[in-house]
Amino acid sequence: MQKSNILAKKLRKQILLINNSIENYFNKIKSNLKKTKFDANSRLFYGLGALLILTLAYFLMPTLYDKNVLENKIKNQMFERYGIEINFNEKIKYSFFPTPNFYSKNLSIVAKNKDIAKVKNFKIFISTSRLFEMNYLLIKDVQFAKADFNINFDDLDFFKNLLFIDPNNYSLSIIKSNIFFNKEDDETLFINKIDYINLIYDKKNLQNILSFKNEMFNVPFKLKIKNKPIEKKFTSIFNSKKIRLSIENELHYKEKIKKGLISILLINKDTKLNYQISENSLTFKSLGEKKKYNGYLDFKPFYLSANFNYENMTLKNLLKNDSIIVDLFKSEILNNKNLNINTNFKIDNINDINQFNQLDLNLSLSEGNISPSNSSVMWKDDLKIELDESYLIYDKSEIYLVSKIIVNLKDAMDFFSFFQVPRKNRKAIKKIEFDLNYNISNSQLNFDNIIIDNKENSKLNDFVNDYNAYPKKNFNKVRFRNFVNDLFESYDG
Repeated sequence: MQKSNILAKKLRKQILLINNSIENYFNKIKSNLKKTKFDANSRLFYGLGALLILTLAYFLMPTLYDKNVLENKIKNQMFERYGIEINFNEKIKYSFFPTPNFYSKNLSIVAKNKDIAKVKNFKIFISTSRLFEMNYLLIKDVQFAKADFNINFDDLDFFKNLLFIDPNNYSLSIIKSNIFFNKEDDETLFINKIDYINLIYDKKNLQNILSFKNEMFNVPFKLKIKNKPIEKKFTSIFNSKKIRLSIENELHYKEKIKKGLISILLINKDTKLNYQISENSLTFKSLGEKKKYNGYLDFKPFYLSANFNYENMTLKNLLKNDSIIVDLFKSEILNNKNLNINTNFKIDNINDINQFNQLDLNLSLSEGNISPSNSSVMWKDDLKIELDESYLIYDKSEIYLVSKIIVNLKDAMDFFSFFQVPRKNRKAIKKIEFDLNYNISNSQLNFDNIIIDNKENSKLNDFVNDYNAYPKKNFNKVRFRNFVNDLFESYDG
């Protein structure tokens, strides 16, 4: 008993010593504070420091959000505002620089129960009001960067639907990305490179605006599409400086059959077309007398029938290696067996090829085969050149015209005189037939099976065989004149 009393006394003594030490420590602090004088600058410094700490704490509040709940809120707001369904494949992260935003990598965009895009960098900017509560989260601007879209014709609704979103104060952008247009078997037809696609709502004019700066077939272009839902009207402007093409379009979609007017400015030549769009087809007809166009287009399956009439046209640069036509061939989009096209171009005068006129060019595309058969062109008024059993072939980065050529001469003597054929070699010829293999990419020609006035000639065939056996330089006017002279010198008909 005595021992326990002694222990209790010692414990109480120790507690009193500790209490006295604590009390003395705080008394010293209190005494020092009384002696310290805070001037105005000190109060401002400590006040700003406290404000900075509180501000940082406020802007860092989103780091405490439940990430699973956060992802669902973002997905819901993206779908409600833009009709875009997204899936996060990696964890979402937060940054408050330069303004508060959430970001994620390798995001998926989903449409019609399939992934149509993989987005390397996804970022959404959020409202800075009420960051302390996730329930008040509001996404503002949205950015998809380095995205790869893999789509076909049916998936284009993804971009079309953006023009019909409800009005809002924010923007959606797609930058530094690619669109891979695929066939039904997922084989890529061509690639559209995206510099940027930007969607905004114009409050002043009550319209959604979708702006593009892209590149396709090595042709950079800009496109701006506007939708006024109240008036039910689309307007668009396409511009490409490289090919000197500008297209303005206006489409009214209130009625079941939609009506539009399109204006095409190509190399300072203006053409206007009226067109109508029904559920599965389009018809068009030009305005004006000098250029007459008309045509019919089925969407599914794709079939185009059209006629184009020109008074004058320049053709020399159409098949240069950097032309859009050559890029179309190289893309192999024209090899699509679902494309069917039948077009006719009538051109009265060819401005840049001397002596040639009245070009009647029939181009057909069927099951991947491109044919200019049944086409013709006049040389002055004396000679008509016809293409029969003709095909355009793309092989190993080069384009070939393979055709049977029929030349009908109304006045052979005028032709001989123009090409300075010696009088001794001039014959009364009415018709020349031969097979042609013309490499359009490097302007080299091979001839075969020459028949004049329905008769073969052994010496002529020997000349042609010798010509084809030796390497040839690109054809020009002088070489062609020499070839014609040598040809008729070999002909002994």
